[in-house]
Amino acid sequence: MPFRSTTFPPPAIGAAVESDGDTDGDSSSSSSSLCSLSDLPAVYLSVIIPVYNEQHRLPAMLDEALAHLAATPYTSEVLVVDDGSTDGTADVVAAYTARYAGVVPVVFLSSAGRRRNTGKGATIRRGMSAAAGRLRLMADADGATAFEQVDALAAALAASGAGVAVGSRRSPADAVSRFALWWPWAACAPAGLAPVYTPETAVPSARRCLLRSLLSAAFRVAVVLIAGLADVRDTQCGFKLFTADASAVAFGGLHLPRWATDVEALLRVRAAGKAIAEVPVAWREVPGSKIHLAKAVVFMLLDLLVMRFAYGAGLWAWPDKATRWDDLVDAEAEVDAAASDEGAALGAACASGCVDGLDVTTAGAGG
Repeated sequence: MPFRSTTFPPPAIGAAVESDGDTDGDSSSSSSSLCSLSDLPAVYLSVIIPVYNEQHRLPAMLDEALAHLAATPYTSEVLVVDDGSTDGTADVVAAYTARYAGVVPVVFLSSAGRRRNTGKGATIRRGMSAAAGRLRLMADADGATAFEQVDALAAALAASGAGVAVGSRRSPADAVSRFALWWPWAACAPAGLAPVYTPETAVPSARRCLLRSLLSAAFRVAVVLIAGLADVRDTQCGFKLFTADASAVAFGGLHLPRWATDVEALLRVRAAGKAIAEVPVAWREVPGSKIHLAKAVVFMLLDLLVMRFAYGAGLWAWPDKATRWDDLVDAEAEVDAAASDEGAALGAACASGCVDGLDVTTAGAGG
């Protein structure tokens, strides 16, 4: 059964700090009653980057990410998690660790002593387990998504009360993206004909070849038919922001280590009764991928079938609220009701300039 959307409009970018306490939207509250940045946890945002032989693409991504993090008022850390690299990836990370010492911690989690090439899912799981942040971002090493979009994802979490905000390369409200979805070769048009993707408009401009677009669309259909995850338009974008609790649910009991990891992680979040928000993000096609796409799609489809059978037969256990595949529907109904109430309350708070106890009008940038 398809799931209904639980996405909520995000508040102003940069106004996304969670709170463990209740928040009301009374704009008359004095600033003295608001928590300060010093009240935030030791690490507010953890960035988890899985890598395998990324010495060439990783520097540009780290440049963009660390420049953004160094200018934010919240504390952060970057965890580069290795999956058996044999090139100079470790040396690249070491250089950034030294350069940003005292500003943003950059940690390299080596694969030494571990089995190599365990898969992206297993690598992200290791990073999530080592992370200390209240929010935890998984981001691809190619930097295909503009890193500043993390603020939009955080804002969506604050506004909706969701457990995860998913970056989407497809905007449901944009006619060009709908056209490109069903007429994929339009994305391969010459410059000037293909849509332009900018942070201001968040309109897709990924110029992919016909085969890549068709295989991507085929997998999307399989996700809907096999996994039932119909309301998340882009499950495979490597830019997702989890709350700490949601990351534990998603990756703590993860079974698929490699191909359809993203789909299982999202289903586990949904099964635990947590909402999923989807946010259009600025994204560009970056060459240099080591994945053979046709092979990957085949193995992804096999993963989906294995997952459906294992959870459906009770061989794999859902977290908390859902114990059988059909329980996802019941869990989703509870999510809709709870997230709707919480999203309305947080939306009112954001409109008054106060989000979860932080006066965003007075918070300054820091290192």
